[in-house]
Amino acid sequence: MVNFLNIPGPGLGQAAAGGGAVGLTTTTHAWWTKSNAVDRFVFASDTDNAADVCNQATSRYQHAAVGDEGTNVWNGGGNTGTQSNVVDKLICASDTDNMVDKCDLTVARLYLAGTQVTSYGYFMGGDD
Repeated sequence: MVNFLNIPGPGLGQAAAGGGAVGLTTTTHAWWTKSNAVDRFVFASDTDNAADVCNQATSRYQHAAVGDEGTNVWNGGGNTGTQSNVVDKLICASDTDNMVDKCDLTVARLYLAGTQVTSYGYFMGGDD
């Protein structure tokens, strides 16, 4: 099963974030999430610690993320104690505002994958 979102732009890079966390990067920042916290790392100040800038709409891990041109990041699915179908959104320009629940996947699942191509984000696979 593949779910998709219509997103503008060529997409963000994927960041490695182990232990059930997910991450995305732009040319200037990296964001990653696990549990409730959304952390941000600024590449230009690589001696500073990452900052907890906001919270996910739904606290979870083992989820996937997609994004666009450094404008928005979407998290989908994951583990909240059970499988989740929540897709929430972070607006990168105002990343101190908490993520907002925007829509749902067609099936609640965890361990899924996320990718983006041109103007679409895809959530696929996983365990339901």
